[in-house]
Amino acid sequence: MDLKACGVIAEYNPFHQGHAYHLRQARIKSKAQVIVVAMSGNFVQRGEPAIFDKWTRAQVALNHGADLVLEIPTLGCVQSADYFARAGVDILQSANCCALAFGSEGAVADDFYQAAVESKELDAGIHHHLKESQTYKSHAYPMQYRQVVEEHFSSSQALQKVINQPNQLLGLAYTKAILSSKKEMEIIPIARKGAGHNQVELEDKSYASGTSLRKLLLADSGQINWQAISDQLPNDLQDGQPYYEEHYPVSWADFWPILQYILTIKSAEKLECIYQMEFGLIPRFQEAAQRSSTFEDFINQVKTKRWTRTRIQRVSLYCLLSVTQEQVKDYYNSLEKNVIQVLGFTPNGQKYLKRLHHESDATFVTNYAAQKEVLANQYRYDRVFQLANPQKIQEQNIKRIPIRQQSER
Repeated sequence: MDLKACGVIAEYNPFHQGHAYHLRQARIKSKAQVIVVAMSGNFVQRGEPAIFDKWTRAQVALNHGADLVLEIPTLGCVQSADYFARAGVDILQSANCCALAFGSEGAVADDFYQAAVESKELDAGIHHHLKESQTYKSHAYPMQYRQVVEEHFSSSQALQKVINQPNQLLGLAYTKAILSSKKEMEIIPIARKGAGHNQVELEDKSYASGTSLRKLLLADSGQINWQAISDQLPNDLQDGQPYYEEHYPVSWADFWPILQYILTIKSAEKLECIYQMEFGLIPRFQEAAQRSSTFEDFINQVKTKRWTRTRIQRVSLYCLLSVTQEQVKDYYNSLEKNVIQVLGFTPNGQKYLKRLHHESDATFVTNYAAQKEVLANQYRYDRVFQLANPQKIQEQNIKRIPIRQQSER
């Protein structure tokens, strides 16, 4: 039987009821036999360490609807929406997915296609206004973009409809990445339930945001507060059993002493080589590092309307990992030569993976040792992640791929 695969781009940071719902809907709406997840590794898009390591999060996804989990490398996932989308879409297209399912706050497929076309047509005009007007300089790029569209391109109704919600902005980025590629892929927007993408407070007892769950999970100085979030987790995880309880929750607090040391010891000339480190940020970073006792203090001292928390976290992560402009450039220039880390599969996913080995131009790595040189940078980043707690975080060069027994859907 010819297996049809639907792709999902995710972080599962941490996995909750909304993610399980999304995977179920992706399978139903796409009529696919296989669900392939392109998942951020140990560091996530907002410039944070993932709350649990990538192997743990992959296993939970396999337990709740995914068939094959592939890693979006750090250099691809710790990026703004357009670059993050490109990295995820390229991986799913390498995995021969015929569709991509993503969350939406209300827009439908036609809205995203039309908005992507409008965005391409208006791109030059939008960037002209961003470059020439000082009005928008004090805001982060997503806000600048929205303001320009609303003020100068009000007739672009589809674009205006999708740019006011975070999931829809990502959906637009996915659609643009697909349309600019050489491979066809259907988009399947799935209406979100419950809390908004970035909502901090818990309101819906079944469908909370990842932001609110991370806040509660880390509220007690690194001790996992399962009781506070039990209603938001799939049934088998509601008491922390059987999988999460032995795993260490990671946050920026675990890496603050290392970052503070780097910003103290490195010269301004060395920091200039760090990816996205603007000249004006260097003295702010170095001065704040001397005055701050925690990472939260550091963020509050450095951030401005222009340099948002997310932007500061990303640049901080690039500093922590010594990511340079050249490394990122090389990564995006070599996407067509994909070497993709497999994080786990079900028996159904394993069958599909065997087919990919013969049909895809990409190399799907299930044995790290076989591709050690190619994956050298990623391995170093993962070892940094493990420094948060070497005793409790799985070895990041693990050779045994997580696999889940097939169960009824």
